[in-house]
Amino acid sequence: MKISDLAKQTGVSVTTIRHYEAEKLLSAPTRGDNNYRAYGQSHVSELIFVRNCRALNMTFEEIRVLLALKARRDVDCSAANLLLAEHIEHIDAELKRLKSVRTELVSLQALCTEASATADCGILKGIAKRENSVVEQSDRATHRNRQGV
Repeated sequence: MKISDLAKQTGVSVTTIRHYEAEKLLSAPTRGDNNYRAYGQSHVSELIFVRNCRALNMTFEEIRVLLALKARRDVDCSAANLLLAEHIEHIDAELKRLKSVRTELVSLQALCTEASATADCGILKGIAKRENSVVEQSDRATHRNRQGV
């Protein structure tokens, strides 16, 4: 099947499929005489697996590990369990960070008590004056972008 058919069948864009191929999250397709990529049912299964992992907020590295485990049907699955435990810890940390961001946003929103010119906007002034705020901390690397994702 062509890449456009694979995209339709899996709900993943052509651009994303090519990106996953480049990241080695999807096995290389064969090439037809016309040099077009030719995908099979195994690519559909792989892509659905990767798509589902991404929906669970997993990094490319985490997905690579899971794909390697999935390919070896005879090994102990405790590595998958450990990976998920670590991923859950990252999710918990991100939830805590997002709760702090929300608290700060609510606090900033409270600075806007009435409509006024942007020069007098409490929100804009409050953001500009924040020091060591959660907003600054959110610039630090998160679980996903530390993994180059």
